[in-house]
Amino acid sequence: QVQLAGINPYRYAPAAAELAKVTTVYQGLINNPGVHTIYPPLAQLAFLAIALVGGAIFQAKLLWLGLDLGTAWLLGRVASITGRSRRLTQLLYLWSPLLVVEVAWSGHMEPLGLFAMVLVILLARTPISAGAALALAALTKFAPAAVVPTLTRRLGWRFLLGFAATAGLLYAPYAMAGRSLFAGLGTYAEHWWFMKGPFTLLEAALPWAMAPRYAAGALVLVVIAWTMWQRYPPERALFWVLGAGMILTPTLHPWYVLWMLPIAALRASRTWILLTGLSFLGYFGLSSYQDTGVWSQPVLVRLLLWAPFLILLAIDAAKVWNERVPDPTALTARQGNARSAGGEERRQR
Repeated sequence: QVQLAGINPYRYAPAAAELAKVTTVYQGLINNPGVHTIYPPLAQLAFLAIALVGGAIFQAKLLWLGLDLGTAWLLGRVASITGRSRRLTQLLYLWSPLLVVEVAWSGHMEPLGLFAMVLVILLARTPISAGAALALAALTKFAPAAVVPTLTRRLGWRFLLGFAATAGLLYAPYAMAGRSLFAGLGTYAEHWWFMKGPFTLLEAALPWAMAPRYAAGALVLVVIAWTMWQRYPPERALFWVLGAGMILTPTLHPWYVLWMLPIAALRASRTWILLTGLSFLGYFGLSSYQDTGVWSQPVLVRLLLWAPFLILLAIDAAKVWNERVPDPTALTARQGNARSAGGEERRQR
C-alpha cells in the first residue's frame, strides 16, 4: 500500500508521520511499527503485486501455495537428475507439517525464496542463470547470499555476474532510500533474539554486548571459508552454510526452518526433518504474548527444541567421521595381506 501511494517503502518506518495517509485494515497488527522494513526488494515487489490485485491475505496465500507446488516440481527434477527418489523427496517436502502450517495457514512468504533457491541447484550447469536465481532467493530474505563466495569459486565469474546484475536491477527502484535500505536489517541484527540454542553458549562465554553475535558471525564465516576451500556444489554449499547459520542464530522463528526443508527433503535428512517438527515448540507462550506483549521462552522449552536435534546431529557427524577415517587395525591387516600376497607372487615367479 505504501508503494501504491508512490512512497519508497524503505524510507520510513510504518509509524512515521509521513505515512499517516496510508491506512489499511491491518494497521493495528503491524509489530515493531517503529522499525524500517527489513524485507529485500523481491519481497517488496511481491507485496506490490499482491496489493495491485486487491491486497487480500487469501491472494497472498494463493501465490505462496503456487510457489510451493513449483518448488516441489523443481525438487522432483533435481532428485531425478541426481538419482534420488522423486516421490520421496516431494513427499517429505509437501507433506511437511511445518510447510502446511507456516504457509497455507500463516501465510509466510518463504516459498518465494525457496523456489529460487532450488532453481540455483537445478541451474548449476548454467552459471549466469544460477547466479540470477541466487539473487532472487537472497532478495526474498538475505540468508542465501552467504553462499555467494563459495559458488563464485565453484562456478566462476559468470555466476557472480548473474548474481550482481540481478541484485542491481532489483535494488534500482529503491536505491533513492540510501542508508534507509538497510536500517531495518541493522536493527534486526543487533537486537532480535528468539528460541536461541547454541548461541546461548556464546553469550555465556562472551558476556559483552555484541560480542556473541560477532562470534557467531565469525564461526559462520569459517564454515563459508571451508566450503570455498572444498569448492562445494550449490546443494552442499547451501546445506552447510544455511545449516551453520541456523544452528548459531540468536533468532529461530519456526518459519525460518523452512529454508532447510528443500535440502532436507532432497537428502532425506532425519536430523533436519526432526528440527522442522521441533520448531513448533517456538510457539510456546504465544497466548501469553497475545495477552501481555511478553513472549515467555523458558530454558526447558528451548532445551526440548534444540537438544534432540543437536544429539542427532552429533551422531550423524560421528558417522561421517568414521567413514572418512579408516580403522587402523583394518588398515594394518590389509597391508599385511598385501605383503603376504606380494611375497607369495615372488616365490611363484
